[in-house]
Amino acid sequence: PGRASLQTCDGSPAQGHPTNEGMNFITPNLNGAKGFEIQLTSLDYEAQARGWQHIDLIKIDVQGHEPAVLEGASDLLQRQAIGCLFIEINGLQPGDPGEQALRLLSSAGYRFRPAGQPHQPLAAAGPWLDGIDDLVAMPAQSAQQA
Repeated sequence: PGRASLQTCDGSPAQGHPTNEGMNFITPNLNGAKGFEIQLTSLDYEAQARGWQHIDLIKIDVQGHEPAVLEGASDLLQRQAIGCLFIEINGLQPGDPGEQALRLLSSAGYRFRPAGQPHQPLAAAGPWLDGIDDLVAMPAQSAQQA
């Protein structure tokens, strides 16, 4: 069975390093620590290779690497071919990974609401996001259809 991580690149080797049962990370060099080799891939690459035209739901919880995953899905996002993203964001200050992720999603026409609040309307990113870590992102057209 293969192991893969979703990033911006296609097929680059990296090392997976399990630190505990609930937290793992990827590094270019293990420096002698125990781990295993994995291939990096992107959502765009996998969708094209597998013939996926639309993805209903994606969960992203990558501890600050949200921009890399989303950059690797730029074609899917620009086509709004991902119906719903459940994303854990990390940091909303300018330059933080969460802020970069929201900017990428917003520029592709996605809107947001807090996770666990399905009746709250989707809205553009803004100060209302302060203190919210888990978000649902959907194409803006979904807000009009709801």
